[in-house]
Amino acid sequence: MKNGKDSSIYNSMTMDYVLVSKKTYQIVCVIELDDISHEKEERIERDKKLNELMSVAKIPLLHVPVSEMHVQPDIWGCRKAIKSS
Repeated sequence: MKNGKDSSIYNSMTMDYVLVSKKTYQIVCVIELDDISHEKEERIERDKKLNELMSVAKIPLLHVPVSEMHVQPDIWGCRKAIKSS
């Protein structure tokens, strides 16, 4: 997102889950489910761009490997870390 260059790339991005607070309607965090496709070069580049976008927007992003979906991610811990940085 350097100086707004290539912003069209971000316009077409999708996320697996966006958690929104019922009370404030603000984004709590974004969850990206990472399967084997995230090991492909083009997907790695896309994930780097998504990480950058979420960082600039100060929106917590959790990458959850599909193989670990049975483990409950620390959504609030992730959110607190982003908000305090």
